[in-house]
This record gives sequence, structure tokens and C-alpha cells, in this order.
Amino acid sequence: MFICECNFFGTQIEGHMNYVELEKLLSEFSCKRMLSTHFGREMQERLDELEIGYLADGV
Repeated sequence: MFICECNFFGTQIEGHMNYVELEKLLSEFSCKRMLSTHFGREMQERLDELEIGYLADGV
């Protein structure tokens, strides 16, 4: 399992992953399951568009 910080959907900020870039790399991962977490508002508003599972902070 790989748990990935994914704070933004498309916004690029140094030191943070965004979902658009992560999605481009999905085929390169060999993990059986990937979950994203640590969302900013941009990600929270677009959770229905994710191709991977996610964890909510504090849950």
C-alpha cells in the first residue's frame, strides 16, 4: 500500500503533490493499493473525480 500526500488537484506548489501529476504516473506504480490524503479545499471539492481511494484527515 502506498499513501500519498495530495494537497491539490491541479495547482503546482513546490513540496506538494497534485492529483493531475499523480494520475499521469499511476501506471508506473507497482503497489496493490494507493490512497491519497492531506487534502486542501481544491481536492475536497473534486473527490468524485479521483481514480484512487482516499483517506480523510482526522478519520
